Amino acid sequence: MEPPKYDGFIQRIGFNKFDYFVPQLNTIEELIEALKQDIFFKVYKNDAKRKLSSMRYMFEKDDGYHIKFMKEFLSLCYDAELINEISEVKKYLNKILKNSLLEELFADKFENIKSLDILVNKFEEIILEQNQMIKYGSCVALRHVATGKYLTSIDTTYQNNYSLVFAGKNLPTSDSLWIIGTENSDYGDNIINYRDSRILLLHKITNKKLDYIDGRCVTSFVNYHWRFRNSKSKEKRSFVKSQDIINIHIDHGKSVVRSHEITFKVGNETFQEVAYLEERIGGNDEWCIELIIN
Repeated sequence: MEPPKYDGFIQRIGFNKFDYFVPQLNTIEELIEALKQDIFFKVYKNDAKRKLSSMRYMFEKDDGYHIKFMKEFLSLCYDAELINEISEVKKYLNKILKNSLLEELFADKFENIKSLDILVNKFEEIILEQNQMIKYGSCVALRHVATGKYLTSIDTTYQNNYSLVFAGKNLPTSDSLWIIGTENSDYGDNIINYRDSRILLLHKITNKKLDYIDGRCVTSFVNYHWRFRNSKSKEKRSFVKSQDIINIHIDHGKSVVRSHEITFKVGNETFQEVAYLEERIGGNDEWCIELIIN
């Protein structure tokens, strides 16, 4: 079997053709430095930089994509001799995330990093964090923190033929799954944030929307928008992540979604009440948002 031949496209110092004589090369290090002065080495470096500039991270891909991406990115940084130039590596990572939903998060977390290892670790954290972020179209469950019960709706009709809403079981069921919706059916890849995201809460089974006029029902024809607020942080710029403790506010008023151990009956069945009352933040207003499917 013949050894593999260099195809002319992969830049490695050992393959660079060195046809002319350079005097006084006494060590391997001197040879490497001489090779680096060859014009083709500069061409390879510039080509690596062009490839870095054109890279984009595809968040929706999986099946080993992330490992392949990081391998290619670090290999190109090596080829471009950027391994020790952290500020330049940051610029290329910033370009990779340009116009993505995580560009702002990247800028905040990477500002003071001086080490490539730490830079890569932080990038890993961002990617892992992104997988836990709530987007338009995400399927979630909302657990009432004080009582441990999940926001639930069933087809049992209530006033005006609305479907009933209540705090149900202590484990999520198919009746306690909600889709983070918007009036636009094309959800895209928009991550929900605490600053300006307006949402609809769509019951997954019935596709009915959470109503706020009556605290015990959902409806199929009213578009009430809600906003999430992080009850544990005043940071309005951050994204909504799975396991965040949130308050659920009506968009154009002061009402918040709350529950308590007060019960009510419909027929012979007893339900834990969910109410939408004027803003008075406390333990009964806290919900833990849990990502089911992104």
